[in-house]
Amino acid sequence: MRRIAGLGLVLGVAAWVFATFLGITAASAEVVNRFRDATTGSADIANFCGSGIEFRYEYSHNNVFIDRTRTGSEVLYAQEKFHSVDTFTNLSTGKSVTFRRNSQVLDQRISIHPDGTFTIVQQHSGNETVTSSDGIRLKGRGVYRVEYLVDYNGTLDNPEDDIVLEDGVVFRAGKYDLSGRDLCAESLRLTA
Repeated sequence: MRRIAGLGLVLGVAAWVFATFLGITAASAEVVNRFRDATTGSADIANFCGSGIEFRYEYSHNNVFIDRTRTGSEVLYAQEKFHSVDTFTNLSTGKSVTFRRNSQVLDQRISIHPDGTFTIVQQHSGNETVTSSDGIRLKGRGVYRVEYLVDYNGTLDNPEDDIVLEDGVVFRAGKYDLSGRDLCAESLRLTA
């Protein structure tokens, strides 16, 4: 009996520490919508990136979408977690290139304006690795924030009718080997 009581106390303290340091309380957020999507499959591509070369495409994608409201607000704060593995195999050489991505997108701040618009700052973080069957690797990892000006069409709780009026990157940090690269050309080069 003492062990169970001790375990309960430890778990209770751990939950309090977790909530305190992350600023989370039981009433701080209400999950309005949670959606999970997982897809796996494959396809043959007869003319990969206009090259005339046949490729085999295999994929596995997992997404979790969560919409929350914060205490005293009807505004939906969105969060998305994404993991994917995409492999392209050149059927004439047998060589492949695999793209692995892990990312999270999180609404950080939403400011409502009296003119029927709101500004949202969204943080994108994660990593991406491109690996060839010969062991060549390209990596990208980091964090960036994008600020959007959105017309919410009178319905703060319905993101389906929102119209993005402006957007722009306001912060970027990390390593981006993949920035500015033509991924079709890289895939053809790595599988030749």
